[in-house]
Amino acid sequence: MNNTDKIQISSDTKTLHNIRTDIKKLRSVFILTIMLDKKFKESVIYRNNVTILKQIFRLAGRIREADLILIESDGKGISPELADKVKASVQKSMEIYRSEFTDLMIGFEKDSFIEIKKYYKKTDKRFKGKKILLTGLNLLSKEFQKIKLLTVISHSPENLHAIRKHLKNICTTGNFLHKINHNKGLALFLRICEKEEIKLGDWHDKIIFAEYLRDFLNLNVNKSNMTESKYFQINDKLNNELLDSLYNDLYNIFCNTYTKNQLKKFILSY
Repeated sequence: MNNTDKIQISSDTKTLHNIRTDIKKLRSVFILTIMLDKKFKESVIYRNNVTILKQIFRLAGRIREADLILIESDGKGISPELADKVKASVQKSMEIYRSEFTDLMIGFEKDSFIEIKKYYKKTDKRFKGKKILLTGLNLLSKEFQKIKLLTVISHSPENLHAIRKHLKNICTTGNFLHKINHNKGLALFLRICEKEEIKLGDWHDKIIFAEYLRDFLNLNVNKSNMTESKYFQINDKLNNELLDSLYNDLYNIFCNTYTKNQLKKFILSY
C-alpha cells in the first residue's frame, strides 16, 4: 500500500472533534460487542485497532486542550507577560502533538475501517435483534449504576470526569438501540443524559486553562506566588460552586428521578 492509500487528515479543531466523536461511538460499539461475544476481545479486529484508536483519541484531546488554553490565555485575570509565557509553552507542545498525530493517522490505514465494517456485517447475521437490544439495555443498566455510585461517594473533579465517560457510553449505546427499536421512555432518559454530558463538557473546558496554569506556575514560578493569586482564589470558588451544581443535577437524575427498576421497565417493554 502506498502513501496515497493512507488516511490523509488535518488536525484542525473541527476535524479533531469529529474524530474523537467517532472513536467514542466505536468504543461503545466495542463494549457492546464484547458483551455479545466474549471472543471478540481476543480477535484480530479488536487487538489491531483498540490501542491505536486510544492513542489517536488521547492525542486529539491534547491538541484540542492546547487550543483551548491558547484561546483562554487572554483576558483571564493574569498578566500579559505570564500569558505570553504560557502561549509560548503551549505552542511548543502543540508542534510535538501535531507531528505525533500525523504519524499516528498515517499509520492507521483505511483498511482497518474496512475490516471493522466487514466484521459487523457478519455480526448482524449472527445475533438477532432481540439479543442485541437486551444486551445493550443491560449495558445501560451497568453504566447507570456506575454513575449513581460515583455521584454519591465523592464530589470530586476526578469522579466527574469518570461520570462524563459513562454518560457518553449511555448516550452512544442508547441512541444505537433507539434506532433499532423506538422507546419513548428511553428516548427521554437519553435526552436528559445528553444535556448532562454537555454540561460536564462545558465544565471540563472551563477548568482546562486553570489546571494548566496551576501546573505551569508550579514548575516555573515560586509556589507561594501561585497560592496567593487572586485568579486562583476566584477560580477555585467558582469551580466548587459549579461542581456542587453539577452533582446536584446528577443526584436528582440518577438517585431520585430514575431508578434501576425503571431501566428494567425499558428492558421489559422490548
